[in-house]
Amino acid sequence: MESETGMEVVLWLGKLDEAYSNFCWAERRSRREWFKRRYGQAVYELVFENIPFPVSLHISMELQHLFQSFLLNSTPTASAHHLAAGLRSGNFLDGRTRFSFAENLLEMMLELCQDQMIAPGFQQPLEGIIIVIFKLFARTSAAGSAYDHCHLAFFDVRRLSKYLLVRPLVDRLDLITDDPGLFSKRCSTGMVRQNQLRLIEAALQSSVDELCALVKRGRTDALHIEIRIAVALLKSTIKRFFATSRFRSERLELLLMRYLVEDEVNMQVAKAVHNASWSRQIEKMRRYWKDGDPELEKYGRCMSIYE
Repeated sequence: MESETGMEVVLWLGKLDEAYSNFCWAERRSRREWFKRRYGQAVYELVFENIPFPVSLHISMELQHLFQSFLLNSTPTASAHHLAAGLRSGNFLDGRTRFSFAENLLEMMLELCQDQMIAPGFQQPLEGIIIVIFKLFARTSAAGSAYDHCHLAFFDVRRLSKYLLVRPLVDRLDLITDDPGLFSKRCSTGMVRQNQLRLIEAALQSSVDELCALVKRGRTDALHIEIRIAVALLKSTIKRFFATSRFRSERLELLLMRYLVEDEVNMQVAKAVHNASWSRQIEKMRRYWKDGDPELEKYGRCMSIYE
């Protein structure tokens, strides 16, 4: 029996494969054949037949259920004509439309099914980050800047995940910014030390704790911006620090590892560094949004977990 998710997906895939046909295909394929070719057997079975991912993939049932739920909630409502127009114009690539969210969601599912994490310890905290974002998404209207910030936070997590996979699927945007495949190659050739991987795992787990603390606190009306800031900081920490080819100092690794295992931590220093990073990220986001965010004044009320 076809799952509820599958029946819903069939309705909008009809528009989607027609759009692709009008845009770039010389021949039409069935909706299911197109979906299976594009996203793989495991994703196809989860969406259309409600068959969980194989246990060997180590993807939690909670995350699988969230995938199904959000695929339904992010179904594109535009006509095939408008979808085709969007494909031609590139408007669906900005990470903030219902279509692009569904695309990003399905592609992340495909990547998690086809690949494995560089280190086993990456999987659980990465899932934890995705789950926090999805649960916030569920309480957010599909319009306005709150939706945009949640959407872009998920987009950042997907880009971050490419640095954690053994064989990341690198696309055009990755090559423009920084190829995550380089970190994977360095790992496979023994150029990455175990402490470097432990530091990345610690950063991921710390981010899960921070996101949960922000949600639990919930004392501002700008939680969606705070979540976006926290995720952006995590992505920057891994992409521009721990996973970069310039991070080669074993001495620095040992100092950081020693700091992590110390019983007594100078919280004044930790708070100062975190708050300074937080403030810098807020300013970057304010410059990015400029007048494009109608709730720009909320940035001034964003507070880190240490404030």
